[in-house]
Amino acid sequence: MIEILPSVLTFISENPLFSGLILVIIGGLFGLYLSKLPKKRQNRQLIKAHKYLDKGYAKRAKIIFSQILMDNKEDETLSSKAYVGRALTYLYNNDQDLNRAINDANDALKRNNENGDAYIIRGRAYSLKREHSLAIIDFTEAMEHATIRLQDAFLYRGIEYYILEDYDHAIEDFNNALVINPKDKVTLGNRGVVYYKKGEFNLAISDFNHVLKSKPIDIMSLNNRGVVYTEKGDYDKAIDDFNKAISIDSGYTYAYSNRGNVYQSKKNYDLAIEDYNIAIGLNPNYAIAYCNRGNAYSEKKEHDLAIMDFNMVIKLSPNDAIAYYNRGTSYDDKGEHYRAIEDFNKAIDLNPSLSIAYCNRGNSYYKTGNSDRAIEDYNTAIALNPNFSEAYNNRGNIYIEKNDFGLAYIDFENAISLEPNYSPAYYNRGTMYILQKNYDSAIMDFTKAISLSPDYCTAFCNRGVAYYFKGNHAQAIDDFNKAISIDPYDISPYCNRSEIFYNKGDYSQAIEDVKTALRLNPNSTSAKHLLEIINQSK
Repeated sequence: MIEILPSVLTFISENPLFSGLILVIIGGLFGLYLSKLPKKRQNRQLIKAHKYLDKGYAKRAKIIFSQILMDNKEDETLSSKAYVGRALTYLYNNDQDLNRAINDANDALKRNNENGDAYIIRGRAYSLKREHSLAIIDFTEAMEHATIRLQDAFLYRGIEYYILEDYDHAIEDFNNALVINPKDKVTLGNRGVVYYKKGEFNLAISDFNHVLKSKPIDIMSLNNRGVVYTEKGDYDKAIDDFNKAISIDSGYTYAYSNRGNVYQSKKNYDLAIEDYNIAIGLNPNYAIAYCNRGNAYSEKKEHDLAIMDFNMVIKLSPNDAIAYYNRGTSYDDKGEHYRAIEDFNKAIDLNPSLSIAYCNRGNSYYKTGNSDRAIEDYNTAIALNPNFSEAYNNRGNIYIEKNDFGLAYIDFENAISLEPNYSPAYYNRGTMYILQKNYDSAIMDFTKAISLSPDYCTAFCNRGVAYYFKGNHAQAIDDFNKAISIDPYDISPYCNRSEIFYNKGDYSQAIEDVKTALRLNPNSTSAKHLLEIINQSK
């Protein structure tokens, strides 16, 4: 009997690649604008403390700021400046103490509530505490009082908007900062990052170009521009940027990791793994590199190595939903579907809106024979993401098995309308048409799937089946031949071709094909049955 290959679930195994994009580029410590200070001894001490701070000697600076505060309790203007200075030492030294920085900023504002620097320092402390709404309030307040630091206020508030994913307001603030200083590399770099997040890649590249024009050795901008080129699919330019960054700083971890992403996108997994190895060697706690290396191992079907890498990501980032999701895909690929379900459960617990986890958990449920739970998960995935073509496709497959061709057809139509170049949906609809004996429509769908994916082995095989049922045995054999050339280890085209040879009376060729199928899979009941029929007819 001619064997129709089943419809296929689309497993979302193309796990996200994470770039080492430098998302927030912040300049160094800012000191007071010293030319504005009166020429007094204590102010000379203030200048000295800020010079220490700028050189990274935070402890020495803090001692001087504290002494100024002890000696000038009645001088509210000077005390306010000293509190700001000491707040900076708490903010930026190795023993960071954000609460003390906030307290000192508060004391500065008690003495001078128009001290724009104090609002900026407190805003930075709130930002580092991830209290971004409070940070935005302070940077907005700083704008009311800052004249010299107005650009900083716009820059920092823009960064907060970026963190909160309010990209339009972030760009508005960066634009305002650039009105004040059109050539500021920090602001240009940050605006480029936001343009990237908005998908406005050409504008992002333009900003990074402006930075690199004035500073060609800026490795962060080279890295970031390389990430954008990667996203655009301009891999040669991306590699060139990462190579330049590495030539400037051979220890620049991000560039190796991101170059690895390019190689992975080009399906050169061995080179990708080499770069991830270097990145991990430079920074053994770099979770992104472990994650992406795990993805590369998955693509190479080295699932145990992939799982080891995802284990490391989970160790470094226990609340990373994507790490559990990725490990779940590897377990499923290994056939350990119940372990996969456990990982997808954890990913969903950590991120209930992760639609791909529901979709893949649905696939795992299907493989364990629980079709109803699978449909529930596909329903949830679609509710979370109505444009999720893979979920429609997979739900349609189960409807085929339930002989509900009407619902299956609707799901395949939805998948195709959302993604017209999505070959699995054409393949699956074609398989449904065969079951409905609508062979002409089946051939049209398989032909479309093949045009989109020229190495689609199962599409050639099932198109051959459709030709066979139409009585076009020559075309059927051509398609089975093509399927075998693409995947010589798939037994279905051998069995199907064997049956055509048997029906034509070419028993020797029929036996040769069925024996090949049995060598590939000695436990195939369909191949054993076919061989028995052929032997009885000789």
